[in-house]
Amino acid sequence: MRPGKLQAWTRLLDDPASARRLAWTIFLTGLFLRVATILAVHDWTRPRTWEFGEIVNNLLAGKGYSYEGWYLPLRETACYAPLYVFLSYFVRLACGAAGFAVIQCIQAAAGALGALLLFFLGRRVFDQRTGLWAGLVLAANPIHAYMVTQMLPIILIETGLIAAVLACQILTETRAVRWAVILGAILGLALLTEPAILCFVPVAIAWPLLTRLRDWKRGLVLAATVAAATTVVISPWTIRNYMLFQRIIPIRDASGCILWLGNHPGATGTLTCLNAQGELVAPGEPLPPDVAQKLHTMREPEAYEELGRIAWEYIRAHPGETLLLDLKKAFYFWWFPFWINCPTCAKGNFFTTFHHLENVPWAFVLITAFVGAILARSQWRRWLLLVMPMLLYTMTYAALQIGNNCRYRLSIECLVMVFSGVTLAWLTQLWEARQPARP
Repeated sequence: MRPGKLQAWTRLLDDPASARRLAWTIFLTGLFLRVATILAVHDWTRPRTWEFGEIVNNLLAGKGYSYEGWYLPLRETACYAPLYVFLSYFVRLACGAAGFAVIQCIQAAAGALGALLLFFLGRRVFDQRTGLWAGLVLAANPIHAYMVTQMLPIILIETGLIAAVLACQILTETRAVRWAVILGAILGLALLTEPAILCFVPVAIAWPLLTRLRDWKRGLVLAATVAAATTVVISPWTIRNYMLFQRIIPIRDASGCILWLGNHPGATGTLTCLNAQGELVAPGEPLPPDVAQKLHTMREPEAYEELGRIAWEYIRAHPGETLLLDLKKAFYFWWFPFWINCPTCAKGNFFTTFHHLENVPWAFVLITAFVGAILARSQWRRWLLLVMPMLLYTMTYAALQIGNNCRYRLSIECLVMVFSGVTLAWLTQLWEARQPARP
């Protein structure tokens, strides 16, 4: 009996020797679709550069690492993580007019690398078939492909998070100091790209210890090594901030500002707020004029500490409203599309049909992931590490800021796709079982 084409294909999926071939398939698929998206969007001459681009423009203009916004005039800043800014700065400095196209190509390669790493993560946590489907779901996802055209660090954050979870998984299994150093370096670079990953750092550091308490001495050594490596990577930026502001600011100083954006009388949990007249406005507009004037007289760290103090006063005075708003933000975090209800978007500046259609592939991922979690429920110890960033990110963004900006969710969607891979692997096995063998 000669196996049919499907049986031969599924044998390839299950054969460990074919891992390299499958990995190249995923990487090249992701790279091709992302480069094709760049060519289709054709937005590399004057793209929207967002807040990161403003800092890059100031660097290019000789104004230093400075920013004007979030209630303060132009000043030397620590309100944004530096890695993506400096990457964009050096690329634009070296490539001139072609800089934006080069950045998009770098992001396309990083996105394809993320799909490749997700294959290895799914393969290690579950099996090779699951890893293949997880990697292909990310490689072929149109939203993630589109985001490589944006001057935002989303793709780097996503790839960094996948790499961190994969390294943590390998460290847990091998308990090798080498992997503790690698994990610490990845966490440090990820923090310098997006400090929100800080919510996962304590888990990543403690995971090798918590998973094998009987070998606690080795676990402590590994945890200390991860923490030390992370600290070494972020320390140059921390030293820069200390020299500039005479205070310890590991990455950024905007936590108070972020807390206030999500917790004040006009907060709605979205990118719109209610002003004193009950009108929907942009998130920063409900700031009272006297407070805004006071902030302009303060240095950036003190100004954002003041906003944090105001936010905490509101939270303590309105615990019930805050809890209800946090629950809304948690829901928004997992479902709302990009920038929905933003007044600027509603005026047609960059609000397109795309922003409504984006939840179609996301709904597919959510449904298949839910089924995959049910199918793998008996293996929960194996995939618990995948769920931790999902829970921690949800809690962080629900409590601190707003929930409906999909920029925040995209970086953890990749981990959800691993569970989609479980479902798709199960379906292919069912399909294989129903195919008659060919003579």
